[in-house]
Amino acid sequence: MARMPLMTMLVSASLLHVVAAMGSSVIRSSAVGLQYTSFVAPSNALSSAGLSTDGLQCAEEQIPRYSALCKSTRRMAARAPSRRGNVACTAAMRPDPVGGPISKLVDAVGASKAGVLNQALTAATDKEGVLELTRKNTRSMNGVNAVTALHRLAVIEKRRRAEREALLRDTRFEELFELIIEKSVDFTPRMTADVFWSCATLRHFPPALLRPLLTRVAAHLGTRERDNFEPNHLSIVMWAFAVLEIKPMVLIERLEQIAHQSISGFNTQNCANLLWGFAKLRAPTTLLGPVSKHLISSGLIEECKPVEIADMSFAAASIGDAESAAPMLQAFKAQAQPDKQLEGFTSRQLVTLLWAFANIDVHPGDEALTVWRQTVLELTSERPMMAADRRNLETALVRFGEEIEDWQPKRGGEDENAAEGAVQKADCEDDE
Repeated sequence: MARMPLMTMLVSASLLHVVAAMGSSVIRSSAVGLQYTSFVAPSNALSSAGLSTDGLQCAEEQIPRYSALCKSTRRMAARAPSRRGNVACTAAMRPDPVGGPISKLVDAVGASKAGVLNQALTAATDKEGVLELTRKNTRSMNGVNAVTALHRLAVIEKRRRAEREALLRDTRFEELFELIIEKSVDFTPRMTADVFWSCATLRHFPPALLRPLLTRVAAHLGTRERDNFEPNHLSIVMWAFAVLEIKPMVLIERLEQIAHQSISGFNTQNCANLLWGFAKLRAPTTLLGPVSKHLISSGLIEECKPVEIADMSFAAASIGDAESAAPMLQAFKAQAQPDKQLEGFTSRQLVTLLWAFANIDVHPGDEALTVWRQTVLELTSERPMMAADRRNLETALVRFGEEIEDWQPKRGGEDENAAEGAVQKADCEDDE
């Protein structure tokens, strides 16, 4: 079955709106190769629906390629049977210049097409599917489509380093960024945050994108409530700044102010991303105390995942001192126990927590050290610790007067060689 042209859909739906309201007759005709609908309707119905023959003049002047169609339509309107109090009208035009329900219908149809494309992009399971969809629909894609395509690529390629390198060299990927830059002026807070997350995840940030995207950040850090970043947007942007090594201090200071005002709306992941971003960029902040208080007083501290505990431990020890960081670290120590979440920790996460205590010169207690040592030994006997983690562990143990050998699994000669190979493999995997 042949598809009905978009103009037919727009015109038919708009005229049916009037016909349904007024009970007028509908006559289908064709002109200039396109279909349109002519009908007789009371003038007040046309007025209320925003349709009139005057609109044809507007369409003819602003859209030359529809000029012949508009003239033909006007002639048919003049020949249509006339009744007292009624006017003859035909509609076959691009609706944007006309306004009224036709304009709304164009927006609805456009949104519908964009929605279908968005669903297809979200359903794509590989980068080739996403890139082909963007190539075929570049001219009709709106900003949401472009951001969705980039976000989907980031999700798909997140842990595929070899494929990620190929993606960055693909001309279709470059064209997608050109479209994103073009559409960035209308980015909402969520779209802005999604682009930052995607770029940080892919470890790719074209220089040409910096100015337009930071301009959107500045706009969404403004005072208009409907355009402000929400807590999750703030945390994503700050995390992405750190990953991409972008340090616009004026915006970071404003972001910190907004975060202070909305701290009660932060969940555990928001808190972790926010503090980690400040710590990684070594940007001064006064957020540690309020975030710590928020997590503890609300009970959210017990909902923190091991990865969030490790990230916030690193942040607390990097931007805080014994007085400001100790309450948070002590609360995290309570979560890293056998009756809590200890089983879910990796060796890296436990070492980070231990290092954080050492960095602020606060001893976690002999009981905690005993439990953590046993856990680290069990974990590293299966998968050797990475070089950076070993260095952090040694730094902490020296600070606490612990024997380094007691935290290392005992192995024979062949086992040590195998372990060294596993360490090198683990280091490479960590780089990804």
